[in-house]
Amino acid sequence: VYRVELLGGLTDNEEGGSREMARPTMLSQPIWIGPRKAANRLVYQPMECNDGDEVGNPSDRTLERYRRLAQAGPGVIFVESCTVTRESRGRIHELGVSGETVDRMAALVEAMREENPEPLILFQISHDGTRGNPAFTRVASALPSGDPNVCTLSAEELEAIEDLFVEAAC
Repeated sequence: VYRVELLGGLTDNEEGGSREMARPTMLSQPIWIGPRKAANRLVYQPMECNDGDEVGNPSDRTLERYRRLAQAGPGVIFVESCTVTRESRGRIHELGVSGETVDRMAALVEAMREENPEPLILFQISHDGTRGNPAFTRVASALPSGDPNVCTLSAEELEAIEDLFVEAAC
């Protein structure tokens, strides 16, 4: 009996025999995603760990987690939800994408690239709106909610948030 590895490669015979080449699986095959090519079909999905600093910068713990994820060899890595504004957050230590965090976010990408230059790295950007936590942020809605604890965003505020998304994506 041989151990099968998802990405193919050398495997050991359970009985201590010689190493053999495992057959590649569909997961190990490259795939085009729009104009970009992922080295394989393994995807690290975004999972928020709430370990950014008070500004939204990735902590050393965040960098180490993503460094290890890159070492595992996925074709795509989604960086967890990153707020475009500290004004409306669901988690107190949520990562953020802004002028204040750009250097540390670049260090996050660099840490992953040092371990593995191949994966496509995507950022999930967000505004928590009604999922904001009133203990430390504003709870906001684009539409009137009837809840006195939820503020209704004005057209100007909505446009400003839209601009933040555009800025974060650039």
